[in-house]
Amino acid sequence: SPEVLSRIPLVGRGNQRKTTFSLGDLASHRGGLVDDVIAKSVVAHLERSNYNNLGDVKDLLEGIGLSANLVDPYDKRLAALMSRRHLIAHRADRNESSGPGQHQARSISKSAVETWIEAVDRFGTDLLGKVLASGP
Repeated sequence: SPEVLSRIPLVGRGNQRKTTFSLGDLASHRGGLVDDVIAKSVVAHLERSNYNNLGDVKDLLEGIGLSANLVDPYDKRLAALMSRRHLIAHRADRNESSGPGQHQARSISKSAVETWIEAVDRFGTDLLGKVLASGP
């Protein structure tokens, strides 16, 4: 929608957070189609995007015209995965506990990782199915 696109910066600009631009900023896109500039801008934006919690994912789903409830069957597993990713990215996955039997990094079970992979895979499949079903 135009409302969602207005929050996405023009591709190829130095300031990737600024969403306003001048005709001069469009000069490098001369000869191209507006649809191509929009698509390239969206792809560039998504390559730099991250989603820190389920609220971010639900906002994105609604922004592209899909139901936020699409994430519900996977919400607990995805929330656990996103929380752990946050600990890894911002705290180097440090284990705050100390003493005998404690390691510097938090432990993680193979089954937890497999559960998260399955949730991401199924959510991705469901999402792709909805996007393809909604058409262009």
